[in-house]
Amino acid sequence: MNDNHYWQYHRENGFTKVGIVDPENDLDTSVLKVIDGQVEAASLINKAYMKENFKDLTVMTGINFYPFEIDFEWYVKKMQAEECAFVVPICLCLGLPVFMYQLVLEKEKRLLQTMRINGMTLVNYWIVNFAFDFLYYVITYVIFLFFSAFIFKMSVFIDTSAIILLTVLNGWGLV
Repeated sequence: MNDNHYWQYHRENGFTKVGIVDPENDLDTSVLKVIDGQVEAASLINKAYMKENFKDLTVMTGINFYPFEIDFEWYVKKMQAEECAFVVPICLCLGLPVFMYQLVLEKEKRLLQTMRINGMTLVNYWIVNFAFDFLYYVITYVIFLFFSAFIFKMSVFIDTSAIILLTVLNGWGLV
C-alpha cells in the first residue's frame, strides 16, 4: 500500500486515491485518501494474519466507502486563497520601481540640497515625500482591490471585513 502523501505517486485504486467524475459539468478529479488507505491496508494484513493462524475464525472488517459529492466551489475558493497568499505581496510591491527612481533622481540632481539652499525645512520635505509615496501606494492598492473584489470576485477580498482588509493594506504600506 502506497502511503506517500503526494498525489502523483498514487493511481486510482479506490483506497488511497478515489476518482470522481461529474459528467453534467464535464469535470473529473481525484481525492487523495492516504489515511483511509493505510487503515484498509492494516485491515487486510490483520485479516490475512488471523486467517493464517486461526483456521476456524472469520473476521469481518473494512471501511465503507459511501458515495459522496465533491464541492468544486470549495476547492476553487481554497485555490484562490492560496494564490492570494502568493500574489498579493507581489502586487503590492508594484510601486517599488517608482520609489527607487525617485531616490535615484533625487540623488542625481541633488534636489534635497537645492531645496535646503532655497530655505525648505527637512520636516516639510519629509511630509510631502511621505504624502506622495503613501498616496501613490493607496492608488495602487485601491486599483488592486477593485479588480480583485469586483472583476475577479475573489472570495478573500469579498468575505473579509473591509476594516480588517484596509488595516492590513495600510499597515503593509506603512512598513
